[in-house]
Amino acid sequence: MNSVPARLTISELESIGSQLRKYKSGELHTINFSGAEQGVDDSVIQRLAGHTRLVELNLANSQITDLAMSYLSGHIALRTLHLQNTQLTDACLSHLLKLQQLQLLVLTGTQITPTAVAKMRSAMLNTRIILNRTP
Repeated sequence: MNSVPARLTISELESIGSQLRKYKSGELHTINFSGAEQGVDDSVIQRLAGHTRLVELNLANSQITDLAMSYLSGHIALRTLHLQNTQLTDACLSHLLKLQQLQLLVLTGTQITPTAVAKMRSAMLNTRIILNRTP
């Protein structure tokens, strides 16, 4: 039987070097992993499942793969998602398209193609999608 990994606690998130912003209730509003001292990978993202009021998530420069995007579909409050300089490819497109509530999606430095971004832009009309290609 497969068990669901335990939700990451605030202290666990702080111990790996993430920057946090919380609501007055103590629930997480923002998690910024971009400067995390320990590797942030798919297993870390899977353990974010219980943080349902999360509005902003910065995964820039992390070791996440396409699999991590499947774990974010339940984050219906998520408005801003930074994915720059990750290993993401066009294979995660179906998962990103489920995040229709996003207002900002940053994909610079990923392996996601301009063709896939064009599909996302036509399907996610209220989302600003940034994909800057470096020469």
